[in-house]
Amino acid sequence: MYFRDTASGRVAHQPRAATPAVRTAGGPGCDRFYASGDSALCLRAEPGVLPKTYAIVLDRHLREVRRCETPLAETRSVDDQAAWLDDGTVACALPGAAGRASDIWTVPADGTGAPRPAVTGGSSPVAVG
Repeated sequence: MYFRDTASGRVAHQPRAATPAVRTAGGPGCDRFYASGDSALCLRAEPGVLPKTYAIVLDRHLREVRRCETPLAETRSVDDQAAWLDDGTVACALPGAAGRASDIWTVPADGTGAPRPAVTGGSSPVAVG
């Protein structure tokens, strides 16, 4: 079983039959980790004056295959569960207006333009179809 170790922030492995104390850490540092089939995805934010968010594609041995940075036309912190709507648009949850926890906005994925409200009172967008 692979998972994000909350103590270290790194991807770790623990055989399913092992005791809970037996784990191998040392994978990449990720804020979020997803795996399916023969590959995995590590989402990592690097803070700074110009913060960057990377999507790192990993192979089945957790070796980096590709790193992508996607600039968004948004200055606020973007929800880590963003969804690609098409080749140039991302939907993401941002702090809501009028006391709502969050709203869903669409954002150009090339760093230009401006975010647009899409759903009031929504979070965790998923594009289907």
